[in-house]
Amino acid sequence: MIHAIRCDQPSFKSIEFKPGFNVVLAIRTKAATDKDSRNGAGKTTLVEIVHFCLGSSADKRNRLMAPPLRGWTFAVDLDLRGNRYLVAR
Repeated sequence: MIHAIRCDQPSFKSIEFKPGFNVVLAIRTKAATDKDSRNGAGKTTLVEIVHFCLGSSADKRNRLMAPPLRGWTFAVDLDLRGNRYLVAR
């Protein structure tokens, strides 16, 4: 189970997961029109952070390699084979 996804930068909003079924959902405001999308909410980036922390390659196309994020450390708090780990990269 993934317990949390964090970053060492205060502007990053940590995400905590609870046991059971969790949903990552972009909120659509009342002011949004049919032409507004839910893109840019961070859903894909969240998945990329998990992949990155678990060892995926980080090429130039990965949004975590964008210049504004250089020097940031991302972390995933998870259970694996009965042990709890915090992996950071």
